[in-house]
Amino acid sequence: MDAAQLEGTSWDIVEIDGEPVLEASSPTLEFLPEGQLAGRATINRLMGRYEVADGALVLGPIATTMMAGPEDLMAQERRVLDALQRELRLEAGAGDDELLLVSDAGTTRLVRAAAAED
Repeated sequence: MDAAQLEGTSWDIVEIDGEPVLEASSPTLEFLPEGQLAGRATINRLMGRYEVADGALVLGPIATTMMAGPEDLMAQERRVLDALQRELRLEAGAGDDELLLVSDAGTTRLVRAAAAED
């Protein structure tokens, strides 16, 4: 997968290092035009830049808003942000609607977000 294939797509993070995200939480990534990245770390919004080179996804720097939330959601948010700061390889998942961010430390599994209803 390359930057052109990612651009304009939105993904829900569903699993981090083999553990599913907490029910009713919504970590997301949106790959916007011109290498812009947006999303939700869990509680806080995230924004930054991305590029794809030789199958590697390079993110950063990533900034977030600074809201607090319940301890379990904040712990998950830290796991999301930690996972995104690793050296990541892009791999196709089980179909066109799944994307894997693979590092030496683990895998983050994303599924394509459902299109917003008008």
